[in-house]
Amino acid sequence: MRRSIVLLLSAISVGAVVLCRAEPFEDFGRLGWYGSCLAFAPFSDCMNPYLTDLDSVPDSLVNSIVRVRGDLVFEEEYCGQYPYPFFPLLENAQVLGPAGPIDLGCGILIGEPEEAHQGCLNWSSPIHGRFLVSYRGHAPGDTVGVIGIPDPCCVTVCMDGASCLEDWWYYPCVQPPPASEPFTWGALKHRFKE
Repeated sequence: MRRSIVLLLSAISVGAVVLCRAEPFEDFGRLGWYGSCLAFAPFSDCMNPYLTDLDSVPDSLVNSIVRVRGDLVFEEEYCGQYPYPFFPLLENAQVLGPAGPIDLGCGILIGEPEEAHQGCLNWSSPIHGRFLVSYRGHAPGDTVGVIGIPDPCCVTVCMDGASCLEDWWYYPCVQPPPASEPFTWGALKHRFKE
């Protein structure tokens, strides 16, 4: 009888350790206040914010894209007096700093004139996908390079699956990228240049 009780207690303690085991975590995302707690919305899991054990961060980092490192724990968490059983927790969280602009290379501007009024124009790259942009003096089919901070979790009225860019700008491209969509104006323009 004693032996079975010892085995049962051992199994329960091992199960508890497995359930509360922390996994190393590092990702880009957005920091923001969730009630009285700082939460991190990682780009790898846009729909689920992670509560953090951060007490405070500089105001300039709140609602901006940052890189965060910590230990991911899946157990019931509290923010103030309220339990959040479905929110993972980032323990030992560290903000490694704000995200900086990256060079996404060359791509093609695609869109229709009516989309310009809605702000739903796209810059398309065969490597990085589509991002919402504005023409800024360019026209559909133009090949331009883009430098910016990608935000794959943004929510827009465009409903076209394109990601957003923050702090972005264009630069001229000498060699256009291969056309990813064969019937866009840029692809046709590229064919007739040859």
